[in-house]
Amino acid sequence: MAERILQRRTGVSGRCLPKGRYDALKWIDDPYLWNVLPWKEYLGFKAIKAAIPDPPDAGTQKNWSGRSGMELGAAVIETYRLLHDKLRRHLDKPFEECAMLDYGCRWGSVLRYFMKDVPLRNLHGCDPHKGIIQVAQRSNPHADIVFIVLRKK
Repeated sequence: MAERILQRRTGVSGRCLPKGRYDALKWIDDPYLWNVLPWKEYLGFKAIKAAIPDPPDAGTQKNWSGRSGMELGAAVIETYRLLHDKLRRHLDKPFEECAMLDYGCRWGSVLRYFMKDVPLRNLHGCDPHKGIIQVAQRSNPHADIVFIVLRKK
């Protein structure tokens, strides 16, 4: 059903979405429909799947979040929906003019949801765990994700 809605709303038939470009997805204002796309657990729409970076493997997701796949997506979409709604209500400019920092981003599950709202060059994440940074960078190749060092005083 989601694929029929996508095709009807965007005209995307699985071959016209340029890699790494999410402008064709900006019309999606239903967070639950948007929740389906980043996890890539659907048939068809090869162009959309090719444009959206792969999430980490299920084991990595589970180790860092306690869940994986659409089960994790159900929790993350609620965080996204809450942040998105609050920011839209209180920002004095559109998302296209904003930058986002996810402090303690782990592998970037929340950042992935904002890739259609905030310009990719303005998505930033950081985490104090060095081991997860490379995973986050692979899962969010267009975002700026860095390792931070926390120091005790």
